[in-house]
Amino acid sequence: MNKRIILFLILFSFSTIIYSQVGIGTTTPNNDAALDISSLNRGLLLPRVPLTSTTNSTPMNNHVMGMVVYNTNNSQDLTPGVYYNDGTKWVRSSPIYYRNHFTQTTSLTIPSNTTYYAIPGLSGLSINVPKDGYYQFNFTGYYATPQATSSGNQGMFYCTGEGYFRINIGSNTKLSYTHSTSFVKNDGLGENSIHHLSSTAVASGQIYLTKGTHSVDIHFYQYLTDHYCTLGQQSVVGKFPGYNDSDECTLSIFYVGD
Repeated sequence: MNKRIILFLILFSFSTIIYSQVGIGTTTPNNDAALDISSLNRGLLLPRVPLTSTTNSTPMNNHVMGMVVYNTNNSQDLTPGVYYNDGTKWVRSSPIYYRNHFTQTTSLTIPSNTTYYAIPGLSGLSINVPKDGYYQFNFTGYYATPQATSSGNQGMFYCTGEGYFRINIGSNTKLSYTHSTSFVKNDGLGENSIHHLSSTAVASGQIYLTKGTHSVDIHFYQYLTDHYCTLGQQSVVGKFPGYNDSDECTLSIFYVGD
């Protein structure tokens, strides 16, 4: 009789193990969970696996739907992070996030025409993008000519300038043309109504970059300055005193997708 009771208890125990929920750190696991882990100061450490590509199951033998790993490899189309398998490929559980922003560090004077001038803080840079894909870039530049002068003559006098920003990101080159004007009126009683009209140049678009490091260089090229510009003054790229609508040039780059 005792042997029958012991056998019954053993079988009952196995039945409980098979059909009950498992709780780690809790004695009351959720009824809908096969495994319920509870902790206030511990985390779940997934297997750290060097995957070879999203389409290759290696180092696993096959693609298995629902398999979850933490990938440690940073090559091909992979970046370190949590991946799950949908039965045919590995899928990153969280989207790739990449954003970078650069600001001109000091204003740039343009002493002459037909020369490329590197913009401080926006040239000689490098970015390291996390994967192949399309990246959005947004550039805003400011350009201002010298102050106009009447040279003692009566009338309205202008100082105008033109040029363009050359934006190089990796092997991609974009040009953004701009112009600026300042003018002054001399009514015979001296110069008055002095105005500066700086120009804002905006360039944006999507470029394709491969995973890895790419150079970033932005230059300005001035090819015309004429009329009545004050001698000794130079055009300026960036923030220019007296031009209330001018500011330092900026560039932002961010990942948008495959």
